[in-house]
Amino acid sequence: MEKYKRDGVIGKERNSLRQIHKYRRQGSSGGSVVVKRFMLQPKLDALSTRDEEASADPEETGVPIKTLRQISLLKVMQHENIVRLVEMNYEDGDSLVRLVFEYADMDLRNFLEEYAAKASDQKLVKKLLCQLLRGVAHFHSIGAAHGALNPKNVLIDIGNENLKILNIAMDADALYTAPELLLGSTESSPAADMFAVGCIFAEMVNRRPLFQGKAANINNIFNLLGTPTEENWPGKLSEVFPNLEPHGLDLISKLLCLDPSKRIKACAALKHDYFKDLILLR
Repeated sequence: MEKYKRDGVIGKERNSLRQIHKYRRQGSSGGSVVVKRFMLQPKLDALSTRDEEASADPEETGVPIKTLRQISLLKVMQHENIVRLVEMNYEDGDSLVRLVFEYADMDLRNFLEEYAAKASDQKLVKKLLCQLLRGVAHFHSIGAAHGALNPKNVLIDIGNENLKILNIAMDADALYTAPELLLGSTESSPAADMFAVGCIFAEMVNRRPLFQGKAANINNIFNLLGTPTEENWPGKLSEVFPNLEPHGLDLISKLLCLDPSKRIKACAALKHDYFKDLILLR
């Protein structure tokens, strides 16, 4: 890691107190990266009384199976709207494997704060949302779910207005957590990702979190969305998003659907009429 210099903290690892750091490349190439660390399992003591079959268990020595699975997933995550895995770093005698990812100019939350005038352009909101959905759709197309989407792991390149999803296991933010997870479901799902997309879309439109407070809970969601019916949702949401066009209100109502089985899927959202006037250069 000598060619990288630490350049700030972007968050914490999921279910851990370890911080996730941003680094800047040393030398003329410059550019930022973010590093995700995986702890290796301890080597078995040579004097262990375990039999040979037990000591060959990959969960007990070397790289854990879960880590290998995640690295394998990262290698197939080749998409223009998902950050790229740059390299994997390991040094002899070290207890960590370090995965180095590309990084962009800033995350979405900082973009909304520091470039408020630019971020208020509803055409740009539409362009960024389309890119977010394309990245999420790629996750779901290979049977994966992100599980922690929020503006801190959605990255923006200012100059070319490109968006990329940072795919590392960061702590989920309760402000973007689907109601089924708040009610006790223990597994992330594509449907939960889509609820988070709806919350991010809402934040881009109004430039503030949809659910205010230190932590969102099920009461926050029901206070805004009420008991969902076809009649009362569009009216309530139009009060919250007075500047959002009718197609946008329809899309956000489908993203924030309380029933995960009826929540719109990423591939369907990309075909929504909200995007019919959007031209993206491929």
